[in-house]
Amino acid sequence: MNYNNDNNLWSSKEVSKILGVNTESDWYCNNVEIDSRKVQSGSLFLAMPGTKLDGHSFIKDAVKKGAVGLI
Repeated sequence: MNYNNDNNLWSSKEVSKILGVNTESDWYCNNVEIDSRKVQSGSLFLAMPGTKLDGHSFIKDAVKKGAVGLI
């Protein structure tokens, strides 16, 4: 679990409320990334389809690098 600190942008509860979905765990994210190469511990990874690559193909990489949430 990623704990609350001054660098956090959102909690899982806030993201859930915004998106109208439920999360499986409680977490806090400190940044949002669309590039799995830039993911670090505490990132929220947005897996978006692109013109050349699909971000969904990089979900495992993002999790390995410490993504706390996936959209």
